[in-house]
Amino acid sequence: MNKQIPKLPYELMMNIFFYLPYSDIKTLCINNNDYQDIITDICNNQYFWQIKYKLDWSKHWSYKPDVIPIDGDWKKMYKQTDYMYNFNKRRNPFN
Repeated sequence: MNKQIPKLPYELMMNIFFYLPYSDIKTLCINNNDYQDIITDICNNQYFWQIKYKLDWSKHWSYKPDVIPIDGDWKKMYKQTDYMYNFNKRRNPFN
């Protein structure tokens, strides 16, 4: 039995992505075929990554509201911050 998920509007998909952890977004960006055009656009949308960065990291140690990525790549900055956060969490699981 083949169940298809109905196509969702771009704005709704983007809002859903704001609630997903980075690992899930990364997987969707690599593997999804049903929504490939929308997902690829969201995955490469610098505005999406800027907002996601601010939403996810504003309550954490690394967040500085005036920070702008040197090369303008918010996706790369999100990825690096996520890596450092998880690295520190593994090194000191009690923090």
